Amino acid sequence: MDSRKIIYLILLATAIGLFMVHLQTVHIQAVNKMILLQEEQKRLEKEIAQLEIRVNSQITSPQQLREKIEKLKLDMIPVIEAGQNNQDDEEE
Repeated sequence: MDSRKIIYLILLATAIGLFMVHLQTVHIQAVNKMILLQEEQKRLEKEIAQLEIRVNSQITSPQQLREKIEKLKLDMIPVIEAGQNNQDDEEE
């Protein structure tokens, strides 16, 4: 074999090796990012559950529920009122 071919093969093998190391590094970074995002998701889900418990414990009457919905400017009606509206529709 000629020395040029040997040098070419060595350079090619080195480039392939470096590329494989780069791919492995990118993969490890992606996995770490995914783990961090999953931990953040769990933390946020726990925080949402705690807030739901806090909000639900403060509401003891339909009037308080209406006030909370209006205060938060939610586009919804309480289930109690929705049920009453459905009963009114059925009676007509």
